[in-house]
Amino acid sequence: MKRFLVAMTAVMLVAVLGTPAWAGSQDGAVIALHLQAHAKGDICASSPVAQSLACSDYTTEGDLFVSYDVYLMVAKGNPNPGVAASASSMISRRS
Repeated sequence: MKRFLVAMTAVMLVAVLGTPAWAGSQDGAVIALHLQAHAKGDICASSPVAQSLACSDYTTEGDLFVSYDVYLMVAKGNPNPGVAASASSMISRRS
């Protein structure tokens, strides 16, 4: 579990500290991760957006060696200027 949390923290740092791209002012916007069990078929239909999931209901941790769909969510943002780009990566290793 500790390795998973370290990996997720690294992903968050890359997402926040990565090369910026400007699409407009996004004062107060935050980036969050949401995990859910891997969906078979159309993962967009089971996405947090399709489910109208509130930010307080995001799942931010999970078990090791389990398949998850990870969503990189922008919350508290203004949809008009949009988000130009976000880059992240995740490395998973079995010991």
